[in-house]
Amino acid sequence: FARSDSKLLQHTCVLVAFLGRAQWVMEPLASIGEALELVEVADVVTLLMCLWRHLSENLPAGVTGEGRRAAVPRDAATELRRKNLHKRVLHDIRAVLGRNISRVGFLFARLGGVSHDAPSAK
Repeated sequence: FARSDSKLLQHTCVLVAFLGRAQWVMEPLASIGEALELVEVADVVTLLMCLWRHLSENLPAGVTGEGRRAAVPRDAATELRRKNLHKRVLHDIRAVLGRNISRVGFLFARLGGVSHDAPSAK
């Protein structure tokens, strides 16, 4: 995005927010829209590629006639792929936040600075 194309960036942020509200993307991807206007242009591309990778590997389940989401069968290989994708996405988000820490430091804990899969300290 060129910074002068703020309308496109605003629409992208709205789309990311929609994907989060629809629960089609996991956290922290559901909240990356908050960072898009604050990071460098190349990092906007990186964050959107993270979003694309997640969506391409985790297609949203359909909705049944009763308004409930249909279950998507998963095997062990699929689950392992999803976990590895989650780790790659978190790594990329943390790298973007690190490069732009002076502008997005206040978002760091929510968007990738705190690992939810790390064992707790005793």
